[in-house]
Amino acid sequence: MAYINFIMGWKNQDLQVLKEICDPGLKVFFVDSDNQQVEYDYHQFINLLDIRFQNVQDWQFDIINRYNRNDEELILSNVTRENSQQELIEPLAFCIFTFKKSKEPKLIRMYMETKLNQQ
Repeated sequence: MAYINFIMGWKNQDLQVLKEICDPGLKVFFVDSDNQQVEYDYHQFINLLDIRFQNVQDWQFDIINRYNRNDEELILSNVTRENSQQELIEPLAFCIFTFKKSKEPKLIRMYMETKLNQQ
């Protein structure tokens, strides 16, 4: 269950753990409320996290469901982050994390819809 190590690494802002769990061929997609899509590769994603981790934040992952497809595991999760005063830093995001199942499971794809409002 690589996703648990991945989420714990992210919650603990442990960039080294995330570097090890992310596949070098990782593709990351972010879509914002203006329908703008940005694609990052492994290095761009790690650099983004490095910048985000400069400040202490409380990352929350609400796992909605898990699915298997061939040799992949897909994790659906809501994601929020708060500052040290427990104030929401940005609106809710919804993520699909895709991990390749193998001897050493790796995150191969991440898709995130950002700036969502809960109904």
